[in-house]
Amino acid sequence: MESKAEIVPRLAGIDFWLLIFGVIVVMGVGGESIFGIRHWWNSRKLQAIEDLESTAQQAQVAGLNAEIARLSNETAEANARAEQDRLARVKLDQK
Repeated sequence: MESKAEIVPRLAGIDFWLLIFGVIVVMGVGGESIFGIRHWWNSRKLQAIEDLESTAQQAQVAGLNAEIARLSNETAEANARAEQDRLARVKLDQK
């Protein structure tokens, strides 16, 4: 059987390592909390930026679609005028 004099130093060593590992655990939990909050905060900022970009892109697409519609109307009008001119030439050629 071991004596008290042999066990006490062993317990002191174990207490030391318990303290060291306890500090490591506290640092790990604290670090996880800090970086978890930072990740959450930056994810929210990124989502807000993506939402703004999406809105801007939708507005740009709407503007481009309006421009396409305007140009399509101009093209249809120009084609109608060209057809009228062609018909007028055909009538002049027949005379």
